[in-house]
Amino acid sequence: MGTSYNSSSDYKGEFNLSKIPAGDYTLAIKAFGFTPTLQPISLVDQSIKTDLKIPSQSIQLNETIIVSDNIIEKTSVSQMEINQTQIESGKGISNDPMKTINALPGVASDNNMYGPAAIYVRGGESFENLFLLDNIRMPFPFYFFGQSVINPDMLEKAEVLTGGWGSNYGNAMSSVFNFSTRNGNMEKFKANADLSVFYMSALVETPIIKNKLSIIIGARKSNFDILFSTVLPKPPKMGDITSKLAWNINSKNKLTFTSLNVQDRLNFLDSNVLFTGFYANDRINAQNLQLHSVISNKAYSKLSIMHSGLDLKAEGPDVFIYIKFNNYGLREDLSFYPSQHVKIKAGFEVNRDDESTHAKEIYNSTDINITDTTALTVERKVNKPNHWAAIYGAYERTLLERLKFSGGLRMELNELNNRYDISPRITLSYNLNSKSFISANWGLFTQSAGAYQAIQNPRIISNQCYHYILSYKYNFKPGYFMRMETYYKDYKNLVIFDSTFAFSNNGKGNSKGFEFTLMKESGRLNGWLTYGLSQAERRRNLQTEVYPFFFDQRHTVNALVSYRLKEKKRKWFVPTRYALQFRYNMGAPYTPVVSADSTGGKLKLITGNINSLRNPDYNNLNVKIQWHRTLGKRQKHGMMYYMEIWNLYSSKNVIGRLYEIGKNGVISTKNNYTVSFIFNIGLKFSINSTFN
Repeated sequence: MGTSYNSSSDYKGEFNLSKIPAGDYTLAIKAFGFTPTLQPISLVDQSIKTDLKIPSQSIQLNETIIVSDNIIEKTSVSQMEINQTQIESGKGISNDPMKTINALPGVASDNNMYGPAAIYVRGGESFENLFLLDNIRMPFPFYFFGQSVINPDMLEKAEVLTGGWGSNYGNAMSSVFNFSTRNGNMEKFKANADLSVFYMSALVETPIIKNKLSIIIGARKSNFDILFSTVLPKPPKMGDITSKLAWNINSKNKLTFTSLNVQDRLNFLDSNVLFTGFYANDRINAQNLQLHSVISNKAYSKLSIMHSGLDLKAEGPDVFIYIKFNNYGLREDLSFYPSQHVKIKAGFEVNRDDESTHAKEIYNSTDINITDTTALTVERKVNKPNHWAAIYGAYERTLLERLKFSGGLRMELNELNNRYDISPRITLSYNLNSKSFISANWGLFTQSAGAYQAIQNPRIISNQCYHYILSYKYNFKPGYFMRMETYYKDYKNLVIFDSTFAFSNNGKGNSKGFEFTLMKESGRLNGWLTYGLSQAERRRNLQTEVYPFFFDQRHTVNALVSYRLKEKKRKWFVPTRYALQFRYNMGAPYTPVVSADSTGGKLKLITGNINSLRNPDYNNLNVKIQWHRTLGKRQKHGMMYYMEIWNLYSSKNVIGRLYEIGKNGVISTKNNYTVSFIFNIGLKFSINSTFN
């Protein structure tokens, strides 16, 4: 009684259910574009085979149609989708979904609990990534301490594309991080509150008009202002609020409104403990009004009106940056399904960027933290609006029974340099059998020059990167697969500057690698294991030739595993769920300092070959243990208390170094390390819901 068995069909529409006891069952069949069908079936102690026919159905606007809008994107190679359970397992002490994503193949950062807000994907720079929140472009979705502004409790899923994505995404060369928020409950009130040593959060969702209009609001706050109150005169203050309204206008139209507001404030002007002399105040806000419409039983539209804003003021010794940036955008995505074997997608977007920037920054080609009076100090100003637009089309078709073609073309126009960028992309996929397929992708991905770069040199063109990807995927069963992938990225016409701060397209580089992924998406045991082998090199700012990329991590191993015990066999004191997150990677390259020269009264550090040495290898193990309880007479409320440990065995991982020169000219080196062993405990309550 109450037992269910699940299976998914292959490319022929065939499926198999095995190890089912004899008896009477109801077979439920669901497929996009077809009427859900219930078929009574009786099983005896022998195999049976049956043919089932289900009628087509007009598309209705519900949660399924939102998922169906991603069908063409699913043909992209190098694509991973992370669900809410996986996000919860890997978000870490900082309560950040990007910590889960950092455990995916090809994605790298400094791996510190709190650290620089920079993500590097397959040998690309941190600014080559596109971050989307419900279609909103987020130019800088991070706090100063490196935590993302994305609330994990508000997410339905996170889609990560590290190469070969469709033509509907543009102006990015390395990756797309597409975060989708969930709608509030349309039937009943739900809420939860989470309190731990390092952060606190709360979430409320409720119908305003039952089955018609709902709202969900999530808020997070860092506890740094409490933890550092006795150490710092003005401790950091960090917090964000995300909300979403969802209105089912009728069976064919849905309207949603997403809003994000972030406050980030640091003040170390009077501190002699940490970041002495540094001050920063950052405000982020973003909104999106989105209309989902079923045009016919074969066509679906998503219209978005978007805004994102950044108000940043940061000052430090001899440096400062002031930014006021607002992006206003209109976007339309149209999906059309003329037949069972053909899918077409097309769309456009129009944007206006209002930017006012004044910055004084120090650049050094060696990528090391040193006090060097010969480093290039640059002051730049931007106070000019920019308009840019893009159109795209994508076509997917089953050519033969097993061969599928997906092609796309994107064209972008940027007002600042008045140039068109045309980006073709092609993917071929072949089903070897019902469980495995191979895919090959080629595409051109462009990224426009920054406003200050295009103003200084109107003749520069967009950065370019060609992707070549070969992928093999084997599905053991639904939600459990293995993937092997090899890639090559060829960077051309990269915008860089020389010692006179003259911008040109003289930058170039390449990145190549192999990735292995084993993933189980659901069940009591879920998670993934990955291995990556990569090599990256490029010519960057102030460099005259190609050097190893400063974030070239040759070997990486990631594991994120979550295990939930059976309730019937579990004692009250035994944890409900265990989660482990492990990462190993070869140390990143760095440029050594070999001597110093103070001729003429100016200090000059003499360096060796650029990025010729490597940091020690990095390894880190994080653990999370949860205890779940149900509360109330009807057991419909939940309580979870948990324990987290960051860097379980206190591994000393180098993330940088400082150089000091003594009176006798001897250079001493001081290494900077990631955070060592950190312990966190927390308690979370939920109303009208329990924890899985």
